[in-house]
Amino acid sequence: MAHSPFSTDCPADILIECFLFCTYPDLPNVHPDSAPILVSQVCRRWREVALSTPLLWSRLSIRIPSSKNEKLQ
Repeated sequence: MAHSPFSTDCPADILIECFLFCTYPDLPNVHPDSAPILVSQVCRRWREVALSTPLLWSRLSIRIPSSKNEKLQ
């Protein structure tokens, strides 16, 4: 799979801003809790940048189901 110039040449600080933008709860079709995990699976470089951005992961929340009928999210 070929890499796009954005994924390989974009400065890390710009990538971080894009990643953080994905964590805003009012974006349509993007669940803010899934953003850190999704961006860390795009390519090796994005994973390294995402994992080295504590603010990205501090916005992650995990909901534990209150009953067996509820799915873990």
